[in-house]
Amino acid sequence: MKIHKDDLRNTNDAYVIPLGRDGQLHPDSLKKHIDTYTLNFKQWHINVLAPLCTVGKRAEYYNTYGTLTYILGIEVSSNQLYVTCSCKRRVEKLCHHTYAALKSLLITGGTDYFLKLSKILQNTQCTTSNT
Repeated sequence: MKIHKDDLRNTNDAYVIPLGRDGQLHPDSLKKHIDTYTLNFKQWHINVLAPLCTVGKRAEYYNTYGTLTYILGIEVSSNQLYVTCSCKRRVEKLCHHTYAALKSLLITGGTDYFLKLSKILQNTQCTTSNT
């Protein structure tokens, strides 16, 4: 079933992913949060993620593939993950940049990555990385 373009959201608007009871998210469960079209991609980008800054309770990362760089925003609140991407695509769920980045964070940081991030953000003042 094709989604009408007016029913799509801009990736600048937060997409909400519920975390498990224990605040964890498994990489395989991310598949529920991408469009069918995106799920069928044959070649996934290998993204390079670099922390950009934290602003209040929000963490931002440079999400780079080749010469393209987008800003991935992540906020954890009330056992939910709020994610944005600066690519400004119109999607039903997550864009492929965000999906690949979140999956990478989970694989490298563990299924409790966002729980740990939430605790860090609760104790962090606004800072900017100079990378």
